[in-house]
Amino acid sequence: MRYFLLILLTCGLAVSPNANAAGITFSALLGGRGNGYSEDTSTDAAVDKEGNIYIVGNTQSSDFPATPLGDPAPGGRCFVTKLTPAGGILYSVSLLDASGRAIAVNEAGEAVIAGETSGSGFAITNAVQSSVGGQTDAFVAKLTANGELLFATLHGGSATEVAFGIAVDGVGNIYVTGFTESNDFPLTPSVLKPTLGGSHDAFLLKLSPDGSQKLISTYVGGDGYDIGARVMAARDGTSVYIAGKTASTNFVGSHVINSANHRLDAFVVQIAADTGNLMRMAFLGGTGSDAASGLASDGNGAIYICGETTSSDFPTTPEAAQPMAGGGTDLFVMKLGADLQALRYSTYLGGSGDEISTDRTQWLNNTEGGLLFPATRMAVDDLGRATIASSGESLAFPARFAPGAPALEIGTGQKSFVARLNLLGTEVDGVLSVGSSQPRGLVITGNTVLITGATGFTVYPPFFPTTPGAFNGEYKGNVSDVFITQLSFARTDPVHPMPPNDNRANATPIDGIARTFAGSNTGATPEPGGTEAAHGGSPPHIQFGGLTRLRRKDFSW
Repeated sequence: MRYFLLILLTCGLAVSPNANAAGITFSALLGGRGNGYSEDTSTDAAVDKEGNIYIVGNTQSSDFPATPLGDPAPGGRCFVTKLTPAGGILYSVSLLDASGRAIAVNEAGEAVIAGETSGSGFAITNAVQSSVGGQTDAFVAKLTANGELLFATLHGGSATEVAFGIAVDGVGNIYVTGFTESNDFPLTPSVLKPTLGGSHDAFLLKLSPDGSQKLISTYVGGDGYDIGARVMAARDGTSVYIAGKTASTNFVGSHVINSANHRLDAFVVQIAADTGNLMRMAFLGGTGSDAASGLASDGNGAIYICGETTSSDFPTTPEAAQPMAGGGTDLFVMKLGADLQALRYSTYLGGSGDEISTDRTQWLNNTEGGLLFPATRMAVDDLGRATIASSGESLAFPARFAPGAPALEIGTGQKSFVARLNLLGTEVDGVLSVGSSQPRGLVITGNTVLITGATGFTVYPPFFPTTPGAFNGEYKGNVSDVFITQLSFARTDPVHPMPPNDNRANATPIDGIARTFAGSNTGATPEPGGTEAAHGGSPPHIQFGGLTRLRRKDFSW
C-alpha cells in the first residue's frame, strides 16, 4: 500500500496592517526535478536551543539535495534538512524507503524522526526491532548534530503501524505515538492496555536515548477507532501527553463517554512517564466530528490543544475570541491546566467556509473516521500565546480581533494562514496569510514563526516569493517543492510575561467548585455545588479526567 500526502503552499498576501508590519526573514524552496512524477513535501519542523531549524519530509525526486543513508532505491525517501537560524543549510540527509512524519530535537542538537516504512531498502541500524512485522511498521531514527545516523529501528506487529508524533524529554528519552492495526503489537510488561480494540488503537512507545531499549510500549484507546496525533513530554519529566481522535465508547478500558451523541471526539491523555500508567484524560467534542492535531505547553505547564471540528456545539468559554461556530469545518483552540481538570479557555476559529488542513493519507479517509486526519499545527511562545497554522476557504472569521487587527479578508479559494491568540484566548492579535494551500510544520523562535509545506499542487509553475540569497529560489518540481518561510509577527497586544499563578486561569477546576452552567442539556447531573439549566436537544460534551461530564454550549463561573 502506498500513502500520499497532499500539502500545498504558495505565499505572499498580508491580511491586516499588523501583518503588513511582519517581514519575511527568509523564504526558500527545496526540491528536485524528479522523473516524470515527483512530490517533494515537508511534514513537520523543529528548532533547537541555538535556533537551528530542522525539517522532515518526503521526496520522490532522484536529484533531491540530500545525501542518501543506505543503498539507492526507486521508491520515495524521507529527508531531514538542518538550517541555520538565517536559513543556510547545515546538512540534508535522507532515509530510503521511508515516509517521515514527525521530528523533535534534544538538548544536544540530535534530531529524532518517526514515520513508517515497508522495510525494503530502509537503513536499519542499531535496531531494537530489525524486521518488518506487517505491511508497514513505524520507524524511529536518530541523527547526530552533524546528520550522521545513530540508529534506525522498527516498531510494529503483523498489520499496519504509522507514527504521527515524536517528542524527547530533558534526559533524551524518546516518545512516539500514532496508530496500530496489529493485534500482536509488541508490548512491554504491565502495560496500560494489553489488547487491540476496534480497527485502530493509538499507541505510546518510549525508547531509551540510544534506542536500545523499549521502556514503554502500549495500546492507547478503547473499543473503536483511535489515533494518536501528537505526543509531548511534560517539562518536569514526570508524564507524557498524547492528543488525537477517538470514536471509542470506552477509552483505555476505564472511562466511558456517551457515544450516542458523538461521531468522533478529540482527546488528550496524560500518562506517567516512568510506569506508563494512566493519570488523567479529557474528551473534547460536540455532536459532530472533532479531532485534535496540535499539542503544546507553556512555562507554567498549561496544556494547549488545537484541531478541527464540524460540531456547531463544541464547548467554548463565554469570553472566547470566537464563541460560535463559523460554519463548515472550523478550528478549535483550547487551553487546559496541566492536570487536564481546569478549562482556561476554548474558542472556535473559522468562517463560513471550511478551515481544515489534512494529512491526506488515503486509508484514513473512511466513514468511521469522519474527517481526514487533521494536520493543523500549534506552537506556544515564551509569553504563553498560542499560534496555529492551518488553511481555509473563508473570506473572514467572525472572531474578536485585537485593536488594529481587522478580520481576515483575502480573496476567494483556499489559503494558508497563521493565527495567534492573546494570552487569555479572548482576542486574535494577529493573522498572517501565506497563500493558497495547506501548511504542515510550525515552530516559534522569539517573535518569529517558521512554517513549512509544499508548493506547486494547484498552480504550475507556482508563484512563491523567495528572499535574495536563498539557497534555492527556483521551482524545480513537476508536482511540488518544499517551501521554508520564516515570518516576523508584529506585537499587537500589550505584552507582559505570564504570571506564575493566573487567578482567572487557575480558579476553575472541573471537580466540585460551585458554578453555574447555561446551555443545552438533558438528563445530566451537574457537578457538586453547581446548577444547570436544561433546554433539551442533543448537547455537546466535554469530560475531564473521568470524574465529571459537563454537557453545554456556554458556561460561566
